[in-house]
Amino acid sequence: MEFGVFEDPARDIYEEFLERYEQQYYAAGLDDAFDADLGGECEYALMDAVLFNDGTEVVIAPDMLDKILSLFSPQSENGEILREHLQECRPDYVERPVP
Repeated sequence: MEFGVFEDPARDIYEEFLERYEQQYYAAGLDDAFDADLGGECEYALMDAVLFNDGTEVVIAPDMLDKILSLFSPQSENGEILREHLQECRPDYVERPVP
């Protein structure tokens, strides 16, 4: 048995997000909007990345939005905030379950 190694879906999604969008966020001047190192919480860094990219050229792909939303229950306060925000700002987006 190996100790100290555990699955962290939020960290995995965060790392994929950085891989796909980090340069776009830097170019848009939003480099601190998704810094998990400051707060230590990948979920909240991803939430901020969604909430603070309005009015920029950065468009988060639907599959990535699905992954981010999968971290937040629809009944949770943050889940409600994110989903309401996306309804207003991304009416084209339709949430799909992540396998």
